[in-house]
Amino acid sequence: MKLKKIALRGLIGVAVLVALCMFFSGTIENITTPKVKLAKPSRGKLVEKLELNAALAYPDVEEMRLSLPAGQTLTINRVNVRPGYAVKAGDVVLEASVTGCEAAAEQAQSEYDAALDALMEIDRKGEGLTLRRSDQAYADAYAALRAAARETARKKTEMDVLLREEKLSYTDSGYPGGADETTIAAIDAYRAALSTQDEAQADFNRAARYGVDDAVWSYISERQSAQEKLTDCAEKLVELEELRRSAAAIRAPRDGVIAEVNLKQGDSYDGSAALYTLTAEGASPVLRADLTGVDRAIAEGMDVTIATDGEGVAAKVTSLGFSEGGMRCADVAVTDAVVKAFGSLYSLSLSPVKLTILFKSAESSCLLPASAVRGSGDKRYVYAVNERTTTFGKKKLSLSKMDVTVIAEADGVASIQEDLSYYQLAYMEDRPLRDGADVMEYAQ
Repeated sequence: MKLKKIALRGLIGVAVLVALCMFFSGTIENITTPKVKLAKPSRGKLVEKLELNAALAYPDVEEMRLSLPAGQTLTINRVNVRPGYAVKAGDVVLEASVTGCEAAAEQAQSEYDAALDALMEIDRKGEGLTLRRSDQAYADAYAALRAAARETARKKTEMDVLLREEKLSYTDSGYPGGADETTIAAIDAYRAALSTQDEAQADFNRAARYGVDDAVWSYISERQSAQEKLTDCAEKLVELEELRRSAAAIRAPRDGVIAEVNLKQGDSYDGSAALYTLTAEGASPVLRADLTGVDRAIAEGMDVTIATDGEGVAAKVTSLGFSEGGMRCADVAVTDAVVKAFGSLYSLSLSPVKLTILFKSAESSCLLPASAVRGSGDKRYVYAVNERTTTFGKKKLSLSKMDVTVIAEADGVASIQEDLSYYQLAYMEDRPLRDGADVMEYAQ
């Protein structure tokens, strides 16, 4: 009985020893064996993701100005818009006041009163004169000639300014080479005024054949000068009032998007520059991406994904070209869906927007994680994982080095020429690997 107990204790001891040996051997193996992740290659087309930064741009705009009388200025009281604001025809963009409006109105009224007094005094002095029909015809012809000459001089000045800006010279027939539409229109206007003056001169020459008494002519000429002065003063008063009303609420002439505002509250404006710029009729803003350093072939019509807080918005490349600064760029249409995703055009203009373009390879290849491909240059390889079962039924993994040919890499994915879709590959190891070494898979 005693011997049985001793034998039983011996067997238990041996079993414990074997268990301890197996435990510690497993622990040592677990510590010393490299851990890897396993990847299964697949067949497909490599997709490369190109990310670009874009900003709201305005490729086609029109400058908005306000014509002011000579020497007159405005003071900007309020700016109601910012770049990126969409406006409708009639929306108030700016509010301003005529600088020194009350003083200017008082001066214009004073000049008008003086001109009226002068005209009334001339009529008083000429009350006893008798004007023949021919005298009145002469006076009317003279007045028409004088007005035509003044208009011709004004149109010539406008034309000469434009010609000088373009470094061109006037020709009696046709148009100077290189003249733009505005200059051609100014030349046509001058020629029309010149023709009107010639007709007025002919009418005056016919009327002058009858002659006019000196006293009558003195009265007529003085009265015409006084009447012109009175008319000019009246027009100045009307012009000043119209300017006051239009400046109080400077409105958008049509629908569009504000591209730039050149003034701020408190600024003075003399009419020499644009108040603001508005997208041209029928034109829309775009998202303009900088292509500096991009070597991929981007073409019109390419699909683009615009990053948003959600899944992103699909759009298309509408044109390629260069910005005003000479930057190579691609323009993407700003559709209603894009505006809706950002809330407004103004929100879209506040910060750069990320665009994504996907490039898919023309042919299928074997795709695997780029980190599973090792080496450099033409000497690239992977570690294939071989599985075997030990005598005790335990699964063992070992490595086999396999040379591969890398076609391309993009976004953490490598495309290789060889078909390894039947293998499992080792990657993301916790220590260096070598050909033939045993490895263990990371615990799931």
